[in-house]
Amino acid sequence: MTKFQALHTNIKIRLITDFSMEFVLMAILPFMAVYFSSRLGAGTAGLLLAFTMAAGIGIGLWTGHLSDVIGRKRIIVTAQGLQVLSLGVMALASSPVFESVWLMFAAFLVANACFNASDPPSEAMIIDYSSEAERPYVYQLAYWLGNVAYAFGAVIGGLFFESGRVYLFVALFLVSICIWYVVAFKLTEKKQAVSFSKKGLQKTQAPLTIWKRYAAILKDRRFLFFLIGTVCIASLEFQLDKYVAVRLDEQFHLMLGGFELTGVRMFSLIMFINTLGVVFFTMPVSARVSSLNYKKVLATGLGIYTLAFGFFGFSTSFLVLILAAAAFTLGEIVYIPVRQTILAGIVHDDSRGSYMAMESMMYNAALLLSSFMLTASAVIPPAGMSTLFVLLGVVGFISYQLCLPLTKSGKARAS
Repeated sequence: MTKFQALHTNIKIRLITDFSMEFVLMAILPFMAVYFSSRLGAGTAGLLLAFTMAAGIGIGLWTGHLSDVIGRKRIIVTAQGLQVLSLGVMALASSPVFESVWLMFAAFLVANACFNASDPPSEAMIIDYSSEAERPYVYQLAYWLGNVAYAFGAVIGGLFFESGRVYLFVALFLVSICIWYVVAFKLTEKKQAVSFSKKGLQKTQAPLTIWKRYAAILKDRRFLFFLIGTVCIASLEFQLDKYVAVRLDEQFHLMLGGFELTGVRMFSLIMFINTLGVVFFTMPVSARVSSLNYKKVLATGLGIYTLAFGFFGFSTSFLVLILAAAAFTLGEIVYIPVRQTILAGIVHDDSRGSYMAMESMMYNAALLLSSFMLTASAVIPPAGMSTLFVLLGVVGFISYQLCLPLTKSGKARAS
């Protein structure tokens, strides 16, 4: 029996449906800014997308809490059902018969909210049904599938969003129906759904109740260090399409024979190396490091990752940037599955959905931090930005290390 076959059916379903949902999202999300900007102007489009992101954060925090109270499946099935409807409306809003940018926005708002709503209970469900020994493999596979979905979704969206948008949305609508059917009729529920009176259910959803749950989570010292580490390290990754892309556009230019390699093309090459590396080397590399000490693997991965961003911050050498792209990819492959395994080991059993919702929100905090860093780069020279990147990597590494409790031998472990 293979490792995949040995996994609980729910985990297999979640891996496959999460891949499909990620594919659907990436076929739409990267192109919505262009769509709204071309019809409503960049200023209005920015406000609409900011509101969409804020709504998604709020929905995720609410459903994370709710999944710990009433169970995971009910929320996942409801969110997926609403996503089916929203994609159907988006197809309608794209058709020549009934084209409407505001109807498109309303449906996109619902679709994005549904994706955010289902994410915390889905992540919590993977922890519910996996053992500590299985989690490194599960998160390696989930990471690989997520990147494949990201790549293929973006390619399909790029090919059809402009010229065949209505057909794209119809196809995604059909894919979403299949996802809904699988989660509605094939998923089982380990956490027993609790029945409430109308008054009791309202009490569990009261803002004060939700606030108290998240306030209690933030008192968890190990998890708080994990959140700090997440913000620091994720903000580095978000620098790729912000500071690094802008700096390369301004400072990098190279002629290779008769081919002009501009900064934008160099950035695209870095992303291409990263995508290929993740798709083809995640599983082989993960298999080699899965049996090693967590602390050493995490230190190695984050060290390589941070070093790469140190060079991204200032170098204009083609060879150095290529090596940095390879190092960044290797570090990412090594550390992310270990990071997810550590997270699964420190969340409390009775609040897994809430913990996962809070962890997801940290990516938005990292996105905000990376935007501030881009602004700061106007007055900070490249060497200073590189130093800042390395400092963020060091703080992130230390924070993650503080999440690991010590065994009697003094070695850190994941849970």
